[in-house]
Amino acid sequence: AAPRPADTAPYSPSAEFFDLVAAEHTATSSVPAVAALLADADLSTGPVVDIGAGTGLVTEAVARARPDAEIIACEPSAGMRAVLTSRVFGDEDLRTRVTVTADTAPDLDLPDRISVVLLCGVLGHLDADARAGLWRRLNRRLAPGGLVVVELMQFERPTTLPETRLATATAGRQRYEWSFAGAPDETEDGVMRLHSTWRVYRDGAGQPEREVHDSYRWTPFALADVVAESGMAARTLPTRPGAPPLAVLTRTPDSAGPDVCEPAAGSRPPPARTAPEAPDGPHPTTGHVFFSSSTTDG
Repeated sequence: AAPRPADTAPYSPSAEFFDLVAAEHTATSSVPAVAALLADADLSTGPVVDIGAGTGLVTEAVARARPDAEIIACEPSAGMRAVLTSRVFGDEDLRTRVTVTADTAPDLDLPDRISVVLLCGVLGHLDADARAGLWRRLNRRLAPGGLVVVELMQFERPTTLPETRLATATAGRQRYEWSFAGAPDETEDGVMRLHSTWRVYRDGAGQPEREVHDSYRWTPFALADVVAESGMAARTLPTRPGAPPLAVLTRTPDSAGPDVCEPAAGSRPPPARTAPEAPDGPHPTTGHVFFSSSTTDG
């Protein structure tokens, strides 16, 4: 195979800070909902594929909730993937069950059969053609009764988000502040540019000794748009108040198409955009961003 190009993915500049705020969110929002959903799911039909796994917070939680799960964790950002790989290598159990790849969503090397797909804070990074291609491939590879978990943002159309400090954290003698901003993209309709800034202060200083900036493209949309694009049926999952929308999709008879893999012998299916008037602040989730009020710091 040809060598991969150098990493140009977003999130690498700020990967070192990601878990400072994302860990609490996943522990109180997406992780409980996903763990409850997968508690009785039949994972024998194929691996769980975590697309845009970030630093591996949800990957690890799924592995803990389901000790029988094989997981493929895909993360194109070298910085985020370094944390993910360290998380996996540091745990003997995870090393036996989690495969880390650098695949991007449009070019995933997918297994023939998949039991569960996780798409947390990912879809908005893809343009319409890439999303359409991803849904076609997932519909063909998802096992009968398989599940797709999707986490979105809390705004459905491009809007202007003034820079706002959303979180602070301390480690040793340093204080970390995270700010976020966004605006409609001036060159693409229906698209936003999101901007994340981390400032590092030392020993109570009033001026930061370091600033790290990150910027990325995001297409906001609603769950109804996901249903229309995927051709799947959807239902929302319960999460804590203020958490980003979380839903599970299941294949419909018409969504699979003629190329869907048939069940393996002896296998069984699992059991069964304007922003809000006062939007809560965006925060990183597994590998990406979401809107939540839990850690807002005025």
